[in-house]
Amino acid sequence: MMRPVQTLKRFHLTVDAVEQDKLSSRLLKVHHQGKALDTMEALKTKSERFLSQVRYLEDELTAIEQDDVRQAIVLRSLEPEKDAQRVNYYEVLLQQNGETQLERKSYHRESGETESVDFTFTDRLLERLGKDLEDLCSTDI
Repeated sequence: MMRPVQTLKRFHLTVDAVEQDKLSSRLLKVHHQGKALDTMEALKTKSERFLSQVRYLEDELTAIEQDDVRQAIVLRSLEPEKDAQRVNYYEVLLQQNGETQLERKSYHRESGETESVDFTFTDRLLERLGKDLEDLCSTDI
């Protein structure tokens, strides 16, 4: 079932929202466009700073992949939520071009398929994430 998605600009972020009310939003994806970085080493430093600063998500994150060809680093939930049918986790893609994406994914054990699923952020949490990503981009790395 396809849910209507609204793309909104909020707190220095572009969010793909499924639903929102006065205090929170159900989101599919959060994007942030910061300044491009000169090297993969600078991107690695940004990812380390992201991991140490953004510690308020539902799951703790860890770096799982550094892709020099795509010039990207992938962070995922250290301890994903698991049940018999699926594994749910946050995934953050940090790219050398300055783009950061946050999604919640669900891996279905039986089919082997992975899909993006919605997650809920309060406005306060979304504002904090936007501020933190702006701070990460405004500091020389």
